[in-house]
Amino acid sequence: MNIIILLIMAFVLIYASIEDYKTRLVLPAFVIIIFLCAAALLCIKIFIQKADIFYAFFDFFAGAVVGGGFLFIMALIGKLLLKKETLGGGDIKLMLAVGAALGPQRAVISLIFAFILACIFGLALILLKKISLKSYMPFVPFICIGVLTAMFLPNKIIDIIMLYII
Repeated sequence: MNIIILLIMAFVLIYASIEDYKTRLVLPAFVIIIFLCAAALLCIKIFIQKADIFYAFFDFFAGAVVGGGFLFIMALIGKLLLKKETLGGGDIKLMLAVGAALGPQRAVISLIFAFILACIFGLALILLKKISLKSYMPFVPFICIGVLTAMFLPNKIIDIIMLYII
């Protein structure tokens, strides 16, 4: 059951990446579908896997705070330093929903992968003179790759990565 929900999330994220690249927008429907997937995963944890209700809700809300909260703080810092929007509200809301679905550890790993890939890709494009420092670069494709990576990493790998972060 979980794999079906994760695959739905993966398809939605891939489609959201394409839309972000084409239109520079993250449609609310993408965020809603991911939140519904997160709610379904929460119900599965509580009612099927018989997880502790407190732990399941904590994981849900902590993941949302980590995912959306970190991007919100990065957007504020970018706005203060560069005096322009550096991350859109759609990116923040999407990562908030993804964080709720994946929990705080996988949300952190998703963001790490997303930022590393975005930096490498952006730097390569700047060095190749394909874009400038002022150019727009969609972030949802990098969120998508980060989430897909974190989604399917084994728990042992997640634990090892988290040991080095914390």
